[in-house]
Amino acid sequence: MVIELPRSGVGPNVRGQAVAALTAIALSTHNNANQIDSTDELAGIPANATASVGSVERFLIGRPGLWEAGIVAELLDGTVMGEGLPQ
Repeated sequence: MVIELPRSGVGPNVRGQAVAALTAIALSTHNNANQIDSTDELAGIPANATASVGSVERFLIGRPGLWEAGIVAELLDGTVMGEGLPQ
């Protein structure tokens, strides 16, 4: 029996839903069967989540000094800092 432990405090159900959603985005197409710009969609998701929690600092709360947080901060810097948080 394999027991899946939460990773980074995120339960396996939430993680599984996130993976399923990101996979669906990566495989999505427009009505004309052309692939969507999944990178634009994927960059927008953390920007919307940041707006939901109120700030980049709050989104990165926990362990902001890690290299992963630095990469996410760069992404957010490019998507929300110049334009402001999505409404």
